[in-house]
Amino acid sequence: MARGKPLVTRTFAPIHFEDLDPHRFEDLIRELIYDFRDWQSIEATGRSGSDAGFDVRAFERVPPLAPPDDQEELVEAQHPMDGPRWMIQGKREKALIPSDVKKILADVNADDPPHGYILAASAVFSKKSYDVFRDELRKKGVMEFYLWGRPELEDMLHLPKHDRILFTFFGISVVSRRRSRTTEIRTAVTIKNKLYKLLGEPAGVIERNVLIRDVNDIHYPFEGEYPSTPARSMPTDPFIREKFTRERSAARKLAAEYFEKFQGSVSDRNRKLAAPAIG
Repeated sequence: MARGKPLVTRTFAPIHFEDLDPHRFEDLIRELIYDFRDWQSIEATGRSGSDAGFDVRAFERVPPLAPPDDQEELVEAQHPMDGPRWMIQGKREKALIPSDVKKILADVNADDPPHGYILAASAVFSKKSYDVFRDELRKKGVMEFYLWGRPELEDMLHLPKHDRILFTFFGISVVSRRRSRTTEIRTAVTIKNKLYKLLGEPAGVIERNVLIRDVNDIHYPFEGEYPSTPARSMPTDPFIREKFTRERSAARKLAAEYFEKFQGSVSDRNRKLAAPAIG
């Protein structure tokens, strides 16, 4: 029995956060948060050396306040630079245990807590570390908090919108995947334009029988390879009968071949034909 060809797949190795120096890791985290909220300002406080327990301080944008309908005077709005305050701390560490997490959070002032807090590290956190992180910040009155470890950071960097950041810091790009999608779209548009040229505009009347099938359909025209077959009879047009008794390998390019070449040949009459879709 012949063995099929092995399935070839492409994977990316783990991202080497350890190759970044601590300040570059802070820069990475700062760039990742730019679209996390609608920020009024983002301050790279960790670059100065005395960061007071956080590497980045950010303030959310304050939405404009509209007065109630029954009041003519405008309600005094909050200052635009006094939006919800966030503290973001980056740690380029291989491992952080629960006691390390608790020590890092000791810098959060319970008397003046930020609205939000993010701890991002290149380590893999345990469940206990997540629990300690949540409990400590809840006690300090922080309203929103997020713990980003290596898995979360890698997930973010693999998103298409962060491809530029991934390439800037690590020289890796997944843009080739998007290029293949772009090529697919261009091919579809080209085929559509060819159909318009052959059949006319969609709003017009097509004075001929047309059979349309998905170019990726590998089962048509053989009825037995479908879970169910529409109860429609095979058309009497001899060209259509001849065209769609080709081998299975030719069925992949069925639609494209139909509009490119108006010829056909019979190669298999032992397999029952499925009912075509006629429009």
